[in-house]
Amino acid sequence: MPSTVLAHGLVQDTTGKVDSILHYVPDDDPTVGTPTVFHYLLEKDFVMTGAKASLVINHKNGAQVANIPATVGVHSAAALYTFQNAGTYDITLKLIASGGHPYTFKTTEDITMPEVEKTASTAEQMWPIAGSAVLAAAVFVAALFRFKKRAQS
Repeated sequence: MPSTVLAHGLVQDTTGKVDSILHYVPDDDPTVGTPTVFHYLLEKDFVMTGAKASLVINHKNGAQVANIPATVGVHSAAALYTFQNAGTYDITLKLIASGGHPYTFKTTEDITMPEVEKTASTAEQMWPIAGSAVLAAAVFVAALFRFKKRAQS
């Protein structure tokens, strides 16, 4: 059964023999429309020299949305993907070691829409303008009275 990853998460291969830490870049929180790097850091005893890997992303309804080649390092694998829709996705790193042995790391992730910054309502935006207009009118009226007073003297 896939695990759910929160920020940095431990993900074991399906046999339970190899551990990895899955890290999402940026912000450990994949969102719709933001390119996300899926970075798997495997335990130091597991050397991946010569391995091949791919990241497979399936929507929870079973539809495959991506099958991306992953870049493999000595102890890591990484792939880049941008989600187009919010939803729950099964994320699977498929790894074939140099000796041909397959390893599969599965997790489930809820992808959300990016948070939108709160924008001020029209009324909130109008207060500074209205305040400035009232201040300008008060200064104008005061200057006008002063000018009339000088003209009368």
